[in-house]
Amino acid sequence: MSRQPKRVLVLDSHAGRGRVRAGLVGSGFDVVMASSLDEVSEILRGRYEADLLVLGQGDGAALPETIAVARTVCPTLPIVVLTDDASVQLPEQSAVELVQRERLDQDLDGAVMAVLNEADEQDGGFVVGSDPMRTVRNLIRRVADTDVPVLITGDSGAGKEVVARALHRDSGRAAMPFVKVNCAALPHQLLESELFGYDRGAFTGAERDKPGKFELANGGTIFLDEIGEVPEGTQAKLLQVLQDGCYYRLGGNGEVRVDARVVASTNVDLEAAIANGGFRKDLFYRLNVVRVQVPSLCDRLDEIPLLVESFRVRYENEYGRRIGPLDGEALEVLARHDWPGNVRELENLVRRMVVLQDIDGPLVELKGSTNVAGRHDALDVFGPAGEIPPLKDVSRLAAMEAEGVVIRRALEKTEWNRRRAAELLQISYKALLYKMRDCGIKAA
Repeated sequence: MSRQPKRVLVLDSHAGRGRVRAGLVGSGFDVVMASSLDEVSEILRGRYEADLLVLGQGDGAALPETIAVARTVCPTLPIVVLTDDASVQLPEQSAVELVQRERLDQDLDGAVMAVLNEADEQDGGFVVGSDPMRTVRNLIRRVADTDVPVLITGDSGAGKEVVARALHRDSGRAAMPFVKVNCAALPHQLLESELFGYDRGAFTGAERDKPGKFELANGGTIFLDEIGEVPEGTQAKLLQVLQDGCYYRLGGNGEVRVDARVVASTNVDLEAAIANGGFRKDLFYRLNVVRVQVPSLCDRLDEIPLLVESFRVRYENEYGRRIGPLDGEALEVLARHDWPGNVRELENLVRRMVVLQDIDGPLVELKGSTNVAGRHDALDVFGPAGEIPPLKDVSRLAAMEAEGVVIRRALEKTEWNRRRAAELLQISYKALLYKMRDCGIKAA
């Protein structure tokens, strides 16, 4: 949860800087004033943990340069800009709000809170810039402070873990552990001991007591990722925990009681799994008290600029390399892609850009892969508009594009394990490599 009061660092050489400070202090903000970028740098190096940077230096014409320098000094801080120029055009930056000085009294407090709230939403990768994600955010806010189980559904890579962490962060359990268990990544015979632990001597090699993930999450939140992969025997034990808040370790006689909020996620249809006998109906009803459906990235393309900026800043800081904001043309290329791997695919693309310090190369690769716009414009490869291509060429291209879509989905489903993807597609490994080459699909 956010600190109170909010800490605001103000860079302003304007004569009215006292009025700015008085207004913010009067609204309950903790304010530190600076008169130059050098002073800002010194303050931040002194470990002042600002939540927001307010820029009021210079006129509108100097703002782009001032913002660019400020981003270099403190790249992750949201920014509010004060200006005397009503026609100023701000550069494309995330979390930048413009306030005209003539409307300072009525606008500043609201602008500061709006930007801080937007920054809070983006904390941990939770970005809100579309109606579908606003619906998700509002539902999170309504249920975060309750202890009811939450089932998060959505396609692979859409951001289900980000939603789970937001639920924990906004709850009264935020100071306690958030423990994630990837139910699909563990062999079935090990999952139960991972969740519930075991006592010494429970099996060969159990030389000491080991607490399970539920015990480690006591007082906090346990996130069961891909709950649909849990085997039936373990499902029964999960149901007991949800009903009674207690269980027994493997090989143990003593009852273990825990207080952990359960948040689960799945990218499969659990109702269909119930019909097929693969998932317990009673466990589903216990988990499905509140359901949060996370939309795919193709249903919230408006968020791509915000997501790209969030990932760019994160990985520039992590790797110590800089590529700068993507321009409008680059963002247009991203908006035309169909994103079968969802937000995870976009994140990995931006990470690759930062690591290689190359924006154009990954974009060229993306253009070469199958995307929505490419399918609509398929006939353009044959020549000028109005020219009729040979029908066999149209069939060949359509078949290649259809294969490309299915191949990319198989690769994303297997996290780009090409041998497993070939098995899913029921073709040989060598055939998959040839088809990836023909379809312009590069290894992730």
